[in-house]
Amino acid sequence: MSKATRRLTIPLLLVLLLALTTTMASAQGEEPPTVTDLLAAINTGWVLLAAFLVFFMQAGFGFLEAGFVRS
Repeated sequence: MSKATRRLTIPLLLVLLLALTTTMASAQGEEPPTVTDLLAAINTGWVLLAAFLVFFMQAGFGFLEAGFVRS
């Protein structure tokens, strides 16, 4: 290996090793989600979906009303 390649390879390997070990270390201490956590996630997703639908319905109604106006 050339000197320039070694200068790049060693720090990249160290960063990769650090990234993998911190991910594994944080994964060991997690508890499984409880039912209330899952319900909160489902409720949040449902509210966001409903908000997106209302947003697009308002835009569609605006286009409908704009189509009724003749100038």
